[in-house]
Amino acid sequence: MINMRRFLPFLFIITILTLSFTSRPSIAQNNLYLKGLVDIEMNVTLINLGDEAKFLMVNPRYNFQVIRENLSESYNGIEINSPRKNVINYKLGFWVYPHEVVKIRFYINDSNPLEVPLRDFVTPQCTGNIYVENGRYFVEVPVFTSLAPPICDLMFPPLINSPMYLSPESLFNFRDPSLVLYSYEGLIKFKLIHNSSYKQGYFRDVIAVSPPILFPNAKVYGYYPHPTMNYTEYIEYLKGALGFKSTNIQAKMQKLDNNFMLYDVKLGLISTKIDLISVKNVKFKKVDYPIWVIWIGDNSSIEITYKFEWSRGEASE
Repeated sequence: MINMRRFLPFLFIITILTLSFTSRPSIAQNNLYLKGLVDIEMNVTLINLGDEAKFLMVNPRYNFQVIRENLSESYNGIEINSPRKNVINYKLGFWVYPHEVVKIRFYINDSNPLEVPLRDFVTPQCTGNIYVENGRYFVEVPVFTSLAPPICDLMFPPLINSPMYLSPESLFNFRDPSLVLYSYEGLIKFKLIHNSSYKQGYFRDVIAVSPPILFPNAKVYGYYPHPTMNYTEYIEYLKGALGFKSTNIQAKMQKLDNNFMLYDVKLGLISTKIDLISVKNVKFKKVDYPIWVIWIGDNSSIEITYKFEWSRGEASE
């Protein structure tokens, strides 16, 4: 009879590390010719409380680097730098050794960014559509069976995206309880690109955007540029602009360059930092998040950055 205890030192547990982002089909521009791209960098600290080595299989959508020894264990989205250490059963990953505390850098960068779906700008049918032919500008006039009024609607900056919420528990789902996520911290870069097929440079969009990704249990800070307002203030602005109730909100514009301006619909808010409310038990409907109201010219872009950090046992600020 085989004594299994003789084989225990050679046993290891293989765990699948599946992050919440997966590769998706390419997302087209919205009807304002806008496209959103996200770069993510996240430094994660893991602890193996067990007596056995664990091999974590990694989603290859993420580049990674194990912060250990000579930093030889890495994957750049194309090439595996150390296949002897980072491939088991023809699958990509890395080892966490018994009782080891190890830090891993995961990142998605501009070589293969995450695409953010953006909502279309919806208007009444009577507004028609602009088009360009041979350098000349035209309007496609809608056809009505009855006479429509001359004014269609009030223009206001539409909110074209909403945050995706991620928590530590959903980011790192280990089957083995001896593997512990101790902390993570990182940086988000959200790039908004306006690139129409007209190539004229005359058309501008005015839109509102939110952070594409938020971590409700983490501290989120360092927004740049400063947000124009938060979501509840944006809703109050819309109520005032659309005549639902009286308001003293005023408009102010701060010019940054010829193609990009932050549009401040609340006086003086450009220089005001936004503090996110504390979220311990996540209730998404109560999360208030920053909003940027932006003018963005054709063939131009803007980048919004912010940081996040979380550590086991620490509450969000």
